[in-house]
Amino acid sequence: ALVLGFVYLLVLRCCARPLTLIGIVGFFAGIVAGGVFLLSHAKTIQDQYQGADDAYQQDPNWKWAFYGAIALFVLAGLYACLLAFLCSRIMLAIELVEEAATQLASTPGIVFVPVVMILI
Repeated sequence: ALVLGFVYLLVLRCCARPLTLIGIVGFFAGIVAGGVFLLSHAKTIQDQYQGADDAYQQDPNWKWAFYGAIALFVLAGLYACLLAFLCSRIMLAIELVEEAATQLASTPGIVFVPVVMILI
């Protein structure tokens, strides 16, 4: 477990920034992709009602898909605003995690302090 902990510290020190940024971008892309999927599904339902004007708007599946797509697009916009305002703090948090991993890796004996304190 101790060796795995130090391997995790090494990975964290090297990959904290890319993993965090991939997670942030992936979550945003997932929200947008969900909105596009629901909007496409709403368009498919709308196309099934070819001849009847506005009859598709009474279909509950169309309503769920269309308004769900709108909700996801609004959520993606709010998420983008949140990221824009908190970008510097997110980068600071990543740098703090990287520095903490560096310091812990440079003083490996610190992991034995709790064991020594229990024995005392």
